[in-house]
Amino acid sequence: MPIVCSKNLRFIGQEEFHAIDKIVMAHAFSVHNEFGRFMDEPIYSVEMAMLCLRSGLDVMREVRLQVSFQDFVSDYYIDLVVGGGAIYELKTVDQLTGRNEGQLINYLLLAEQFHGKLINYRPPSVESRFVSTRLTFEKRRAHTFRSFAGNAEQEVQLEEVVRCLLDDWGAFLELDLYKKAILHFVAGKDFDSVQSVDIVSNGRVLGKQNFCLLDDCSVLHVSAIPQGIENYEKHVNRLLRHTALEKVQWLNFDGPEIVLKTIRKS
Repeated sequence: MPIVCSKNLRFIGQEEFHAIDKIVMAHAFSVHNEFGRFMDEPIYSVEMAMLCLRSGLDVMREVRLQVSFQDFVSDYYIDLVVGGGAIYELKTVDQLTGRNEGQLINYLLLAEQFHGKLINYRPPSVESRFVSTRLTFEKRRAHTFRSFAGNAEQEVQLEEVVRCLLDDWGAFLELDLYKKAILHFVAGKDFDSVQSVDIVSNGRVLGKQNFCLLDDCSVLHVSAIPQGIENYEKHVNRLLRHTALEKVQWLNFDGPEIVLKTIRKS
C-alpha cells in the first residue's frame, strides 16, 4: 500500500465531527486558561489528550501516516485523533496561515477523512479553524497529466517518475512530498540538491541564491499556479539568464491538471 495509517481510523461525518468538536474545543479553552499561551505544542497535546479521555472520548496521539513508493518513504504525524477519526492539529504560532491549513488538508487526504480542525494556542485567545475536503482517493487519481519535457535521458526519467507517483498517490497532496520523491529518484540520494548558485549581471556577481537542483545544470521547480502561466514562465527565464544554469524542470499542479515542462534558457 502506498499510503498507510498506523492506526485504524473510522469515517467521521460532519455532524458527528461537530458533536466531538464541541467537547474538544471546551477542553482547548480550559487548557489555554490553565497553562496560558506560551507553552510548547507537546504540553498542550498531552493535556488535551488527558481531558478528552476523561470525557469518554477515544484519543490517539502522534498517529503516523506513511507514504511510500519503491524505496522512498515519507512519514507524517497527526497530533490528535479524537473519537476514532476526528483529526486535530495543534499549533503555537502567531496566527494560523494557509500553510497550516494546507498541512491539515494533506493529513485529511492521506487519512481519507473529510473533516479536521486547527487549534492555535499562541494568541491571547484560542484561535481555531475548521478544515474540510471532499476529495476521495478515487477523485485524486482522476487527474490529467501533460508533459512538455525534453527528450534527454534525465527528462524522460523525470516524466516517468512523475507519472508513477501520480498513479500511485494521486494528486492534491502537499507539493514538498512530490518534490522529495522526484529528487530521490532523479537526482539520487547522494546528490546535494540544494546548492547556492551565482547570480550574475554584465559579468558581475551580485550574490548567491539557493536552488533545488536535479544535477549541476538543471533546476527542479514544483508549484501550484492556477493562472498567469505564461507570465510566470517569463520570469523563470529572466532568473535563468542570470545564472550558469541551463534549464528548469517545472512541475505545476492546477487542481487535477498537472503539467510538466522543460524551460530552457532563451
